[in-house]
Amino acid sequence: MRVICMVPSWTETLLEAGVEVVGRTGFCNEPKYKVSTIPVVGGTKNINWNKLKQLKADLLILDKEENPKDMAANSPIPFVATHIESIQDMPSNLELLAIKTKNQNLNIYAEEWRRVISQLQSLEEPYTWESFPGVLKWWRKPTQKIDQVLYLIWKNPWMAVSKDTFIGSVLTSLGLKKLLVGFSEKYPKIELSDYSPKNTLLLFSSEPYDFAKEMEPLIKMDYPCALVDGASFSWFGLRSLRFLQEVAMRKKA
Repeated sequence: MRVICMVPSWTETLLEAGVEVVGRTGFCNEPKYKVSTIPVVGGTKNINWNKLKQLKADLLILDKEENPKDMAANSPIPFVATHIESIQDMPSNLELLAIKTKNQNLNIYAEEWRRVISQLQSLEEPYTWESFPGVLKWWRKPTQKIDQVLYLIWKNPWMAVSKDTFIGSVLTSLGLKKLLVGFSEKYPKIELSDYSPKNTLLLFSSEPYDFAKEMEPLIKMDYPCALVDGASFSWFGLRSLRFLQEVAMRKKA
């Protein structure tokens, strides 16, 4: 089964499961030791159909949140489109991919997801900010009670994530459900000045925007804030699974 995958997190998962991925996006950069020899056929929002045809693949893998509808509509080969909006969507979508790619390791990952979701639901003790999972570096630790949390993915304009996203579900599983700001859009543009520095924690994602390069001006805004590992929170599949498995083990210990 020769597969072309246009979803970075799925590409990583498929390769680790042993699926033969013969085409990818330029953003499919993990695992580095495997993707370097795989041809790039486009990005998450565009695809070179001529390159795709040359690779003689059996299946195109897409995701409804990551890729535009026309990729599926125009595909000259069979395709499967997953739909991931929360961690609860992971088991069934992995089982779908297992069927389509004829790879049983993906079924194993599905069962591991069910197990870790159950484990996280049974964990009641909240995290302290000092030990909060996924933090790469605290730039300004909270000194007062935090009433709301903004997970930021872009600047100019500022963009946040809602609870109704995969990232939101990961944050919810870590105990932040009551602190996440409610939005009607999944990835809203916001005015940061609408939120008080006194009780608002900013979590700056390491991707897709490179907030790490702007640490000094961001700290000067006087919000409690941290740089967090964006891949752990947003790369559904094996990356976020391993992250949450480690979280569950730490809590049980």
